[in-house]
Amino acid sequence: MKISCFKKICKQTNIRNSIFAAAVAAGVTSTFGTPYGGIIFSIEVTSSFYIISNLFKSFFCASFTLLIFFIIDQFYSDPWYSLIPAISIEIDKPRIQTILVFVGLGIVCGLTGVLFLTVCQKYL
Repeated sequence: MKISCFKKICKQTNIRNSIFAAAVAAGVTSTFGTPYGGIIFSIEVTSSFYIISNLFKSFFCASFTLLIFFIIDQFYSDPWYSLIPAISIEIDKPRIQTILVFVGLGIVCGLTGVLFLTVCQKYL
């Protein structure tokens, strides 16, 4: 980097990785509006060198990004220029058949996972 105030960041790997993790969290948060998703994605992307002390820094950066996102959105009163699209979702009450299907699916997937782990432990 040619700017003199950033030379320290360029030389120290820990600081550079911390800024990279916070930047990833801020980018995902500003794109999708989900600070927790941004943090989890930054952990996933930087998992080979992620430092636990970066968790709070990334959360602060992602939360601040979301706050700025909502403040900027307040200036746009016209829905054509709104950063957050207006979405209306109608949710019906789930029927008992639907709930039973998902409970059964959860049981089948859980038992399949147990079977897989048992086979792996015995034969591998």
